[in-house]
Amino acid sequence: YLCRLAGDFVDVTDNSYFEVFSSERSNLAPGITQDIKYATSADGKQVVFYIATADLSREDIDVYANYTNNDPTKWAMSRVLDQANFAQQKFGDPESEHYIENYNVIASINGAGYNMGTGEPGGVLVMGGVEYHAINGNGFFGIPMDGEPVIGTTEEYNTIYKGKLRDGIAAFGSTLVKDGKVCINRTENYYTDRASRTAIGITKTGKVVFMVLDGRQEPFSCGGSMQEIAQIMLEAGCVTAVNLDGGGSTTYVAKPEGEDALKVVNKPSDGSARSVSTSLIMVSTAPSSTAFDHAILKSETNYMTVGSSQQIVAEGVSATGNAADIPEGAAWVVTDPSYGTIVGSGIFTALKNGSVDINLMLEDTIIGSKTMHIVLPDNVYFTKSKVDVVYGETVELPVKALYDGKPVTILPSDLVFTLENKAAGTV
Repeated sequence: YLCRLAGDFVDVTDNSYFEVFSSERSNLAPGITQDIKYATSADGKQVVFYIATADLSREDIDVYANYTNNDPTKWAMSRVLDQANFAQQKFGDPESEHYIENYNVIASINGAGYNMGTGEPGGVLVMGGVEYHAINGNGFFGIPMDGEPVIGTTEEYNTIYKGKLRDGIAAFGSTLVKDGKVCINRTENYYTDRASRTAIGITKTGKVVFMVLDGRQEPFSCGGSMQEIAQIMLEAGCVTAVNLDGGGSTTYVAKPEGEDALKVVNKPSDGSARSVSTSLIMVSTAPSSTAFDHAILKSETNYMTVGSSQQIVAEGVSATGNAADIPEGAAWVVTDPSYGTIVGSGIFTALKNGSVDINLMLEDTIIGSKTMHIVLPDNVYFTKSKVDVVYGETVELPVKALYDGKPVTILPSDLVFTLENKAAGTV
């Protein structure tokens, strides 16, 4: 069948790899969208992945290669967030000699493989039209001088694109999608095992797609094989896509809708972001606005048990994705009060199982909305199998509750604990 996504049509030959059951879309900037997707694998495991799409047909959107201190003349390593923030400071500060008006780094991902001792890239690196590292056998992603994104082989780089790229980084060994078809057929463990993954692709209309998939964190996210991430890229509208460095290097940084600072959005499998060599950044030069457009409603979780309460926070957003003040007079409304109540401070208390919308209203207009799910958790577990406690001291047991793989806010009274050895202590 045909899958239509953001104006791009692709043949989807097999959708059996991941079944998306929840998707959150936001506009990070004019021409840049973000999708956070929760899906179930064919063998019933949850996976979480993040997609940022940049419309390079706009004059105010571009993609660039990046490096530590935005300076690849000396090999080094730093976190993707640090690299993105340095680029923002270098080109976004009016006092800088490199200042570009309205320059805003919107999203960033880790790039090519590298020497983990020195930071030397494992393949081509081009920034500002200068080749700082030669290509190897892994192919490349690049932006030629004319601005049209390209993914190519080593041979194509040497015969067509060498000296013609404005920016470019190496791929990491595998073409995922070519000519609108998945092209993974290798069976080594690296290709079939699930792990954290990073990929980049180009759609039929020339949009650039960043994709990061969390892994090695069950039950939150099991990771993906090469075949599985190729399918994700295909269904994101890509007609060509390549793998980038993954595992502990996998990092997705973005400036969330309604916020003015970049942050790590995904959950790196090392527990914190790793220092890497190259990265890629999506940049907007659209004039920023702080005029209120809509509100986004946030809570610690979207799932809760009967009787539990959560703080709902409203954040104002402008049409360009920047933070904006919420107009005075906005009020909370629960669409069906039988499911829960909300007070003026935004504290919602659940009354019965089911789903209900919470709206932020300005007179008769909905300016923000959020769905809360009141459930009975289907998984309650200790996050650690062993906890050491000093005699006479108290420790909080590391318990989490999930529903369909999503975290659930619970009450202490929802749980009953028993001790195998009652003389050991009390709960």
